[in-house]
Amino acid sequence: GGAYGAKFLHLETTYWCETYPEVLSYLNTHAERGAVVWAECLDVLVYYQLHGLLRQDLQIALGPDARSAFPDFRLNPSTFKEADYVVIQNRQSGFYTALRTWMQTQKPIYGVKYRKLNLISVYAPQ
Repeated sequence: GGAYGAKFLHLETTYWCETYPEVLSYLNTHAERGAVVWAECLDVLVYYQLHGLLRQDLQIALGPDARSAFPDFRLNPSTFKEADYVVIQNRQSGFYTALRTWMQTQKPIYGVKYRKLNLISVYAPQ
């Protein structure tokens, strides 16, 4: 059943961060210089920045409880509530309680859908 079958069965509708490239051009074009970007999978953004696909001036947020596979990479200590932009792919197991609650109070400023099914969203916290 693909993505809709997964949603129907309460499985992950996306999982392997394959949707992250879809938001890079949005961030590269719209994010202010030096903006802090939080993502549930921060190492994906680090990878894209290291390979020149994400602007070098953008700061990637680590958050207080996160761990990175790139310990020598300079990360910003901001949480998702403090970041300028928040990137969340529709991977339901990543929606821990605080993030799920926060998402209910926010509206995405950009998103990628597959047949009306949300795959990844960018938020600009208020």
